[in-house]
Amino acid sequence: ELDLMLGDIHRRRMAAEEAMNLKKQAEETRGLAMASYQTFVMSHAPSAEYPANKMTPAELTNLERAYSSLLPLMAAAGKEHSPDVLKYGEDYLALFPDGKHKTEIQNAMNQARAQQ
Repeated sequence: ELDLMLGDIHRRRMAAEEAMNLKKQAEETRGLAMASYQTFVMSHAPSAEYPANKMTPAELTNLERAYSSLLPLMAAAGKEHSPDVLKYGEDYLALFPDGKHKTEIQNAMNQARAQQ
């Protein structure tokens, strides 16, 4: 959960930097936020040893939040992240077919497809 909190802090900082027109700093901070959320997704994603059906509701909620925070950031970061946006988007849709962030995820995936 520390990765999620750190990602949230970086995301708020990035928004402030963008508001002050500090583009270079905002890009760097976006990268830090993405790294935090991606670390969470990679370390908490279901596996053969710990499938989604054995995860607690809190674990699934945090995982869904990490995906929904990560993918729009990655899509906005540029086409070099498009393959990851598509991969993580497919993972999200498989885990959360009726997830509350489904539309945001699909929008990020569409943006990534358009950038390819």
